[in-house]
Order: sequence, then C-alpha cells, then structure tokens
Amino acid sequence: MSRKHEAVQGALRRVLERGRDDGRYRVRYNLFYYVYVLSFFDRARTDERYREALDALTSKLDSRGRIVIEQRLAKLSFCAKGRPSELATRRYREILKNHAE
Repeated sequence: MSRKHEAVQGALRRVLERGRDDGRYRVRYNLFYYVYVLSFFDRARTDERYREALDALTSKLDSRGRIVIEQRLAKLSFCAKGRPSELATRRYREILKNHAE
C-alpha cells in the first residue's frame, strides 16, 4: 500500500466513526479532514462544493499563512485554541501540493 493510500485511509477512518448504540457509521464533520481527504482525488478537486470548502479553510489562515486552531483539542501544546499550528499548516500545504499534482 502506498504512503498516499495509507494517508487517505487514515483520514477516512478519522472522518467516519462507528455509532456506539447501533454500530452504523456516522460522519464526524470536520472541514479540515473533509478538504484533506478529498484533495487526493482529481474529480473532487474540480467540484464546486469542494472548492467552496477549500476557500472556507483558506479563509482561516492568519496573516502569515498559518492555520489557526478554532477549537480546543485536549491540552495539547501543538494545537492550542486561537493559536497557529505548525502541524496543521504543514497539512494545509500538503492539500495545496495535491492540487499541483
């Protein structure tokens, strides 16, 4: 399995989660994961809905082009609410790189 395929599979697992009661899959909406996963697919990248989602994500960049965390994720120092995240910014740049391929 290629690294790209593994990344897509991992992202899909994070977007989909099993319900506790009935075992069915539920979508855990997260704009960042949504855009990241779809960025691997040529057809999705040409879809207007995807472009709108990418534009919404891009609007969340700070003046230096970094992704700013909007919600608190535990007490993790690398993703503090309201602060730029180097890891998230790297992932955003990967999305842009997928567009160049």
